[in-house]
Amino acid sequence: MAHALKTSNDFGLTNIANGVVKAVKAVGNAIADFFVSITEAQSRSAELNSMHALSDAELATKFGITRSEITAYVFRDRMF
Repeated sequence: MAHALKTSNDFGLTNIANGVVKAVKAVGNAIADFFVSITEAQSRSAELNSMHALSDAELATKFGITRSEITAYVFRDRMF
């Protein structure tokens, strides 16, 4: 037969499907990033609490910091 079958590209369906897949992936990535952020926040909160429970001498000995430097120490990778 001389007629070619129309593919989904002829109707733009493949482009639409690709767009939908990209959108779903973007939403999935955003949700995953959200949960990673929550986990990191909980971890940092626990670290802050445990460091505040230490004495000034323990902070100085174990971490080389004062009480006023705890937050900067816990968030050192986020601060510049």
